[in-house]
Amino acid sequence: MEPVSVVPHDPAWPHLFALECSRVEAVVGAWVETVEHIGSTAVPGLDAKPVIDLLVGVRNIRDADHCVRPLESIGYSFWAEDPNLDHHRLFVKFVDARMTSRTHNLHIVETGSA
Repeated sequence: MEPVSVVPHDPAWPHLFALECSRVEAVVGAWVETVEHIGSTAVPGLDAKPVIDLLVGVRNIRDADHCVRPLESIGYSFWAEDPNLDHHRLFVKFVDARMTSRTHNLHIVETGSA
């Protein structure tokens, strides 16, 4: 398990989200209705774990299955053991192939399902 470290707010986090949002939309935009910056890095001035969280909304959760390979092509790992697969898909991006430090968490949910 990764150690948890909270760091001072980084004003670059919104920009890092915007860059990643563009990458995500480029490969899965056909199935996606929205991509939002969520979690503590989305809150201005808040100290946080330095991991960018993205919430991706799809019309139907089955559309998320079409997103697995494209997201893997841009460096995400699909967490197939997620116990909530009936309504959620989790993807994680790491700093390097050793998978020791996350840079992004990407959650796919059905739009309006909350």
